[in-house]
Amino acid sequence: MAEILRGIAKSLTAGEITQRPLDFQSGDQFKLVQSHNEFEIRDPENGQYFFQAKIRANGNVRFEVRTKNQAGEYHPELYAKDLYRVALQHFQSLGIDVSRVTSVWVNQPGFNDNLLQFRKNRIWLGKFDRATQTPEGKVLTTLGYVPKTIETPTKNEVNIDWIKART
Repeated sequence: MAEILRGIAKSLTAGEITQRPLDFQSGDQFKLVQSHNEFEIRDPENGQYFFQAKIRANGNVRFEVRTKNQAGEYHPELYAKDLYRVALQHFQSLGIDVSRVTSVWVNQPGFNDNLLQFRKNRIWLGKFDRATQTPEGKVLTTLGYVPKTIETPTKNEVNIDWIKART
């Protein structure tokens, strides 16, 4: 996976969009879309798998990730840790410092791994520690982000703002 993604970040002018096929060893062909404020890899055949990173404002990015299908099987070559890293490199190559990440975890089949893990540890851990123990939390903490605010507007939704830790 890392070999496939290596070198795909390129400089773009504002408003420029590039699209190209992305071939995986498994034979799957995805579509890579890059623009000044977006980085997306999508399975054009059936849409089961995708990754999207979108700059919202002032260096704030929101990721939407689906690396497993509705049967619960992970794609053999899509790894969130690699996708997040490459997307952040893409924005960095364009001079965008991603200082914040916004997470929205909901109770929707195929998208609820983070929410379920966050709920699972509520007896033993505080909400900030629980956030870092989720799949997305583990990736973000590895990349140097820490949770700043956590809101739970309903039992089926968690909103988290992550900030880049000072080094």
